[in-house]
Amino acid sequence: MARGDHWWNEPPLWSWIAMVAGLIAIVVMFPAALDRPAPPSSRGDGTAVTGEGPSAIPSASPQPSDEPADPVRVLVIGDSDSGGDDRVEAAWPTLLEERLPGTAVDAVTTGDAGYVTTAGRTTLTSLAAGADLADADLVVLSGSRFDASGIADRVSASAQEAIDTVRDGAPEATLIVIGPVWPGGSPPAGVRNNRDVIRAAAEAADVSFVDPLTEGWLAEGTGLVGEDDVHLTDEGQAALADLVQPVVEAELDEATPATTGG
Repeated sequence: MARGDHWWNEPPLWSWIAMVAGLIAIVVMFPAALDRPAPPSSRGDGTAVTGEGPSAIPSASPQPSDEPADPVRVLVIGDSDSGGDDRVEAAWPTLLEERLPGTAVDAVTTGDAGYVTTAGRTTLTSLAAGADLADADLVVLSGSRFDASGIADRVSASAQEAIDTVRDGAPEATLIVIGPVWPGGSPPAGVRNNRDVIRAAAEAADVSFVDPLTEGWLAEGTGLVGEDDVHLTDEGQAALADLVQPVVEAELDEATPATTGG
């Protein structure tokens, strides 16, 4: 056939040369493209994935520890009103620990004794001297209606000594002094006089003082005192816990204010 009617349908020589050159370029560049590291990708949860190939390891942000924070430690130093009269499980310090999550409440208590009057028991001042104060964040010094009348000057000196002892043993801790409680009726003059000197000792040391007599703690209500007409019942301890709890919470909030986001 002559050059024929279809010679224009055949590709020119230069196009064949271009096709061959393109194939050679692909063969040369393909291995290099395979060796390039893949860019970091992201999982569905937003965690960046780094590394190469099937061994890529997610790079996650550090997670917070699951270990619980150390509890806030409260130490109560008091008389039998704080000790539960041999029923520690019903005493207000125990109830306080149950009500305040993240708080550990320990109590060292005497019997029917105060800052001076012993009644054969350890005084509050001696309890403070022997207490383990090192880890306390808050110390509550409570009492005492069991100090006798007519010894206000001695109560004053002993209260000052107890406050100084706590301050020296736990210089970073918050200290609250709670005066004597008088369940039912009006307190006698001797209890009021002792309250006055305890308050003066706290104020002189720039320590928070709570006055149960003025605030009428346990002044009204039935079933708060047992048949011996001296010691608090479980109901009395629960009522006292209701009164002490907001005082302790307020001091803890002030000592460890909540942080706010910016």
